[in-house]
Amino acid sequence: MAAQGRDVISGTVKNLTFRNEENGYFIAKLDTGDGKEPTAVLGYTPVIVEGEHLEATGTFERSKWGTQFKAASVRVVPPTSLEGIEKYLASGIKGIGKAFAKRLVGAFGKDVFKVIDESPEQLAAVKGIGKVKAQSIVEVITEAKATRSIMVFLHSNGISTARANRIFKMYGEKAVEKIQENPYVLCQDIWGIGFDLADKVARSMGYAMESEFRLRAGIRFAVMEATAQGSCGLPLSMVMARAADKLSLPEAGLDKALKAELDAKGLILDSTEGEKCLFLPKVYNAERQIASKLFRMSQLRPRTVITDIEDKILHAELELGIDLEEAQKEAVRVALENQVTVITGGPGTGKSTITKVITTIFREAGVTMQLVAPTGKASRRLSEASQMGAQTVHKTLGVGGKGQFNFNEHNQLTTDLFLGDEWSMVDVALFQSVLVALPFYTRLVILGDVDQLPSVGPGKVLKDIIDSGVIPTVRLLKPFRQAAKSKIISNAHKVNNGEIPDVGMDESSDFAFVDPGFKEDKAAGIAKMLEFIRDLWKKGYDPIRDVQVLAPLKKGDLGTIALNLALKKMLNGDAQPTLERFGQVFSPGDKVIQKKNSYEKMVFNGDIGYVAEVDLEEKTVTVDFDGNIVVYAANELEELDLAFAITVHKSQGSEFPVVVMPLDSSHYVMLKRNLLYTAMTRAKKYMVVMGTKWAAEKAVENSQIDERYSKLKDWLIFESKRSQQFEVREEVPA
Repeated sequence: MAAQGRDVISGTVKNLTFRNEENGYFIAKLDTGDGKEPTAVLGYTPVIVEGEHLEATGTFERSKWGTQFKAASVRVVPPTSLEGIEKYLASGIKGIGKAFAKRLVGAFGKDVFKVIDESPEQLAAVKGIGKVKAQSIVEVITEAKATRSIMVFLHSNGISTARANRIFKMYGEKAVEKIQENPYVLCQDIWGIGFDLADKVARSMGYAMESEFRLRAGIRFAVMEATAQGSCGLPLSMVMARAADKLSLPEAGLDKALKAELDAKGLILDSTEGEKCLFLPKVYNAERQIASKLFRMSQLRPRTVITDIEDKILHAELELGIDLEEAQKEAVRVALENQVTVITGGPGTGKSTITKVITTIFREAGVTMQLVAPTGKASRRLSEASQMGAQTVHKTLGVGGKGQFNFNEHNQLTTDLFLGDEWSMVDVALFQSVLVALPFYTRLVILGDVDQLPSVGPGKVLKDIIDSGVIPTVRLLKPFRQAAKSKIISNAHKVNNGEIPDVGMDESSDFAFVDPGFKEDKAAGIAKMLEFIRDLWKKGYDPIRDVQVLAPLKKGDLGTIALNLALKKMLNGDAQPTLERFGQVFSPGDKVIQKKNSYEKMVFNGDIGYVAEVDLEEKTVTVDFDGNIVVYAANELEELDLAFAITVHKSQGSEFPVVVMPLDSSHYVMLKRNLLYTAMTRAKKYMVVMGTKWAAEKAVENSQIDERYSKLKDWLIFESKRSQQFEVREEVPA
């Protein structure tokens, strides 16, 4: 039937052939009741289940698959036929299944939904159901109805089905009410929803450009964005400029909204190094708490005093068969004498050897120890170095419900020594969690390379602690004799000292710097680099599992996005089956990286795994994170990225047998010394820089560190000045 140049079709959804959870696109077979073969209908709807009645307006089109109905608008309503009701209950309501659906329809016919709504106690009388199952059926159907209404509301306001699921999980049945009250809570509460999407929703609901909700959200989002990029706060002037740009409004009109946000304690105004900054309360309070606890710990007398230190160092050297250099001995002395110690140094400067000596001496003194590192790989290296068991920070603290740690201020760890390695990648939130879980009597030894890139999360914890000058610190500057033979290590130290690394390829060396010709012909140069990576199997390296490409940027011809597509096609292009979500295609054998902390899955930002299985029927992807097998539903795949190539920032705390780093003029904005240095220190056996000498020179020349605004250094200095009136260290609290 035609209507204003459009056709109208209606019937029962016989089969759901395809469903894209991200955008609501579907292909369904529709039984129109005319006795003919079901019609293929293509369209978009937030919720659709087999057995439902569908009404659509659109046009019939011919394709290579035959005649299809392309729907411009779709309306889905609960089924009315017995067959449709049974199919709907069996396929659309989780936990009912075919057997119970048949029994319910057999008992109540078309009145089954009325019975559930008005007299659910009747369900218990049906054979095999009983009171418990009856209550469960009522709950799941009630939830399904609520979910449907919420999904329809969110979809109509421009939110994809996948994000709608996330919103429903956060707010439950109050989702519509919450969003109608203030749609800008979306960019504050829901991971993956930024200001632009929340603003789109708000505008579709009629919110004005000058709405106070909008202005406050724009200001807060400028700070949230800076926090996501690693800062703990942002100068007030920068916040207001960025917010005005995001809101397309003059800065002068934002003062009232800023005051409202400060009064509501949505943001905190303070200063860092004399400059007024805005902070998110959670991050601000975390830095303050870290400084207070860390400084107080550092002022305590160790509960277990180590005497005859020189003799004990000599004994450890003889037992371990090593000969410490003077700088290494000094690091051991400081760790044995103080309640809190920081040891920093580059590759090959002996941090692992120092760790082995420290743990040997403390073990012989009967001290209980907990050894930790931020990542699984780093904790395994720490185990090897210390010849003791080590764990990740998260596993040590124990993840409980709702992402909270089991060990905290109310249930502290009981260990005499807490030794943390790779601390350059620990952010403010994680360090706060560590400190609240430690009793005051616990010694703390922190090791890391302060010259590497700072943590992915907010803060520059290690650098701020060292720069404050408040905590006992030893800095190791020179690689020891054996390590200096490695070209990876010697070149990394060259870069860190402002010198150009060796250029060229020596087959006997563990370091190579090759120019593939990016400047002359970018496409040909990239092809040459890809072939080089593929052919590393000839040297005994698996191009997927042993080789890690580290790029300075995500975008561009030599960014991680483009390189991942090219590397996947070359190294794993024939793998089947494939599942596409959020612009990514996942196949068995793919290397992937987690983009956010997931305490439920025990997978964290930066963890790398391999796709073990793709289930098209269940629409799931199973990933093996070094023995931690995690199943992702379709709407959770936004948490993953391909990881054949990752950014240097994402590589922190990890080591790879082989690192290949493209370095080109197109990376100009990221050509910095600490970025090149960090990439080089990630390689364990073979480091290959593929790029131009000009780009390397620019990176080495640029010693500027990415500006991160934090207040931890200020807080530590404040704590020190406040305590200067006390000359004697406190006793360890009981």
